[in-house]
Amino acid sequence: DMVETYGVQQLLTALKDPTTGVSIKTRSYKLRKFPDCFVGRDAVDWMMTTWELGTREDAVFIGQALMKARLIYHVTDDHDFKDDYLFFGVRFNIDAAPRSD
Repeated sequence: DMVETYGVQQLLTALKDPTTGVSIKTRSYKLRKFPDCFVGRDAVDWMMTTWELGTREDAVFIGQALMKARLIYHVTDDHDFKDDYLFFGVRFNIDAAPRSD
């Protein structure tokens, strides 16, 4: 699969590319602003097109692998990666990632 072939770090690099990646920007929900985030559904759409995946579930699997590696996170830590209108942030500084052990 793509996660084993390319590794999560390389997949994340492609996802957050400012020119060809998914749209990462400040988003608002219920009067709260969330900087530097993307929408899960948009990321699934992007992965389907960019990587020519067979199913949307394949894209969700990749998103979940990125979360498991603590490279992306749900902005309020309430959800796993989903094909939905949910905001996810990218950890630009991996060493600063909080641990949820």
